[in-house]
Amino acid sequence: MLFDFDFIHVKEIDSTNNFALNYITKTNPKDGFCIFTDYQTAGKGQYGRQWESNSGQNLLCSIILKPSNLKIENLFELHVITSLAIFKTLNDLSIKELKIKWPNDIFVGNNKIAGILIQNVIRGTKLVSSIIGIGINVNQLQFNTNNLVSSIKNEIGNDIEIRPLLAILHKNLMYYNDILKNTIHDQLLKEYNDHLYNKNMEIQFKTKTDELRKGQLVGVNTIGQLIIYTVDKLLIFDFGEVDIIYVK
Repeated sequence: MLFDFDFIHVKEIDSTNNFALNYITKTNPKDGFCIFTDYQTAGKGQYGRQWESNSGQNLLCSIILKPSNLKIENLFELHVITSLAIFKTLNDLSIKELKIKWPNDIFVGNNKIAGILIQNVIRGTKLVSSIIGIGINVNQLQFNTNNLVSSIKNEIGNDIEIRPLLAILHKNLMYYNDILKNTIHDQLLKEYNDHLYNKNMEIQFKTKTDELRKGQLVGVNTIGQLIIYTVDKLLIFDFGEVDIIYVK
């Protein structure tokens, strides 16, 4: 049996995250339940950005986790384990120059190859469920976007079967999820920072005021803030507060 987890496959859907959010209001899926599709009509990434994908050529899924012991202030750890799971999945395919780009992307060189969108269900102060939306560019070769994008096939030259790839990705995510549940988390953040795109490099970045500045990217802290060292001080940014322009 290819999958050792519960799943639903839908040929076409607006978005797997939307489906998952609706699904958990009607039933009580197990930790690790997966929804995947061949095509999303309204796929989206962080901050409502569109996720472009041709039908049947890429891995598009949402995995439901139930990190009941995770504190609200530590939600970034879900980004950490998801990034590491994708990184390991792609690294095991011998894809070179892989990096984790804060906060939600995986890059190969300077090109995006995968993205993450996490949506949490919180009741009061308790985290009930987390929807881990993942898109990996697999067999698509061309993209109608101004952004730099790649795919597994672009990198290794071969077609990849999507369902076996999903099985490996799911196994890796649940592996890191078990670590998150059962051990000290510092090692996970260290591993994340070890693979961080542009770490220790001089970058240009733009803040909310559209001010263009230069600095050195230091890393990411325990609550998911990006740390940049400038000439006179350390700057700390939350999600959405800074855009990295390019590496000098």
